[in-house]
Amino acid sequence: MLKRMVALAFLSLGVTAFAFAAGDVQPEKSAIEGHFSMKGSDSMDPLIRLWISEFQKQNPKVEIKIESPGSNTAPPALTAGEVRLGHMSREMNPEEQAAFQSRRGFPVTRLVVAMDALAIYVHRGNPVRRIALGQLDAIYSTTRLSGWDRPLGLWGELGAGGRWRKRPIHVYGRDEKSGSRVFFDEKVLGKGGIIRAGYQARDQWGIEEAVSKDPAGIGYGPANYASSDVKMLPVFACSGMYYMPSTENILNGRYPLTRRLNIYVDKEPGKPLPEAPLAFLKFILGPQGQRLVQEYGSVPVGRDLLEKQLLSLER
Repeated sequence: MLKRMVALAFLSLGVTAFAFAAGDVQPEKSAIEGHFSMKGSDSMDPLIRLWISEFQKQNPKVEIKIESPGSNTAPPALTAGEVRLGHMSREMNPEEQAAFQSRRGFPVTRLVVAMDALAIYVHRGNPVRRIALGQLDAIYSTTRLSGWDRPLGLWGELGAGGRWRKRPIHVYGRDEKSGSRVFFDEKVLGKGGIIRAGYQARDQWGIEEAVSKDPAGIGYGPANYASSDVKMLPVFACSGMYYMPSTENILNGRYPLTRRLNIYVDKEPGKPLPEAPLAFLKFILGPQGQRLVQEYGSVPVGRDLLEKQLLSLER
């Protein structure tokens, strides 16, 4: 599954090579021992497990427990001290950060570990060629906070002709625990849009599968999860152009549903992290970890930010 996903990711995102040092050599197995727990995003789970697998080849005495029910589960687990790391496909909101600081007495540490984009999927046979955020809002919500003048429920209202004109739009998305759902609600529905009747919640793989089998379906998910059975639509940006979620458009911010993938860390300022989670985070932010981001089909973090974050782990 992972090899298929990576191959598809390169095709769909048009990933270009990043210049990591050619002399990077995998270190010998280390003597680091320890264990820690992580909890959070299900859409990040395959990438986190890829990192864990490669890290443990070099650090076989480190045990990492991971649960990935959804991004919304990370902040309460971190606040309660149940986990050391929380992986989130969205940013922690101010209320979640305040709850952590109130309980723990210091702010949570955020690390940006990769970048990706939320793509809009339709069936590969769907004739619609592009979509605007306002149209998405009018499809998914009843409130239309974007200002779109009418609800959209038929494919003909998006320009599809022939037998598609009166075909109802079948709407798929994530449940409320998902960081992808929160990100979509904020960027598309305006932080308060009420989801329309008939909305069908699926897990991340389930959305892509549902749309691939339902000619009338529309859904959203990471661009590198899209197979050849679905089509990704260019999305209208405020610049007046429609953009695909290519690597270039993610890096330069043109694609409007670009996002950062995060790991939040329970680290008290002035006190070092335990050796095991510190080594794991340094691995993720280092050349090998970022090379794995690229192989996975997401976009590595810029070198300046990586160096700044590595320094923050030592403070």
